[in-house]
Amino acid sequence: MLILDFGAVSSAPVSPAVHRSGYAAKRFTRNADLCRSVMEICALPEVIALGHTCRDLRPVALCVAQIRFESQTRRFFPARASELPTVLYRCKAVITGSVALRMLYEPKVITSAPRDLNIVVASGGGLKKLTEWLIDNDYQLDKDFLVEDSMSPCIKSFWAYILGNRIITVSESIHSDILDVVVNSPSTADMTFMTAGGLVTLYPDITLSHRTVLTNIGKRVVQNEESMGCMSCPNIIVGETNDFLHHPCGDLCPTAWRHAGTDNALLCMDWDMRYSIQQFVKRSNADWRINSVCHNPHCGNFSRAFDTSGEAFTVRPPPSLSYDVMMRKEKIKCHVPVLLS
Repeated sequence: MLILDFGAVSSAPVSPAVHRSGYAAKRFTRNADLCRSVMEICALPEVIALGHTCRDLRPVALCVAQIRFESQTRRFFPARASELPTVLYRCKAVITGSVALRMLYEPKVITSAPRDLNIVVASGGGLKKLTEWLIDNDYQLDKDFLVEDSMSPCIKSFWAYILGNRIITVSESIHSDILDVVVNSPSTADMTFMTAGGLVTLYPDITLSHRTVLTNIGKRVVQNEESMGCMSCPNIIVGETNDFLHHPCGDLCPTAWRHAGTDNALLCMDWDMRYSIQQFVKRSNADWRINSVCHNPHCGNFSRAFDTSGEAFTVRPPPSLSYDVMMRKEKIKCHVPVLLS
C-alpha cells in the first residue's frame, strides 16, 4: 500500500466545489517533481498504469521508465549508454536476467548493483554487429566462460565479454524466436525480458509478489549446489513448487501448456513505441510449461497428477504438436503423402 503524506491537515472546512473540481488531484498531477518522486519508488507496472491515468502524467512516466533503464545499463557502458537502445533494436536483441528484474521491481527489492548483463539475440539477427560494438567498448572475449548445460539445447552460440568486474553474456537462439531461450530459464521470475522501450514477464502474478518457482532446469541447478538467475536475491522467495498458492492455480498451473503468441496471462508493457517489445511476443511460436505435475492441493490438476500406482499419466503434447498431429491425420485420410525434407 502506497501512503502519501502531504503534511499537516487543516481543520478548516473544505467547500463542496473543491471536491467536485478535483482540485487536489489536479494539483498533484501537475507537480511533475512530486509525481516523479512517487513513481521512482514504484514497480514498473505501477509507473505505466499511472502514466495512463491522465495526459499530465504520461511524459513523467516515460521519463521515469527511461531513466530507470539507463541507470540499470549505464554501469556497463559509462560513455556510450545512450547508444544501447539503438544497438538492441538493430540487432533484434533483448535483455534478460537480473537487469530486467531490476527494471521490473521497485528499487528496494534488489538493492545490489548488477554484475552481469545478459543479452539474447535471435538467430539471423545482428550478432556480429553486437559483438563488434562490445569490442569497441573495450570488452574482451572470455573463452573460458561456458554456458549452463541445461540451456545449451536452445542456444546456437554463446559468448561472454569481460571488462573489469563487469560481464556481458550474448546468447544466440537456435531459431529466430527469442522466447525459445527465455522459456528455458531456471525460474518463473527469470522469464522476464526487455528492450529499451518495453518489458515482458511471463508469470506476473508470481513474480510481482516477490516469489519465483523453479523450473526443471532450475531444480537441476539447485541439485548441483549452484546458483543461477534470481536464486541469490534475498528478497525473492524461491520455491520448488507452487504449493504456496491457497487457491486453484488457473493460468498459473505448472502443468498448463502456454503459447506466447496467444497467451493472456503474461504481462507486456511498452513505454517507448520506438523500441516496442510486442513484436517479439506476437511473432513467437514458443510453447512451454514449468512441470508435468502440480503440487497445489487446491488445483484440479493436483488430484489427476498421479494414478493409483504413483506414476504420472502420459504427458500431453504441446498445442503446436497437437495441431500437427491433427493435420497429419487429415492428410492420411485424404491420402496426401507427407513430404520429408
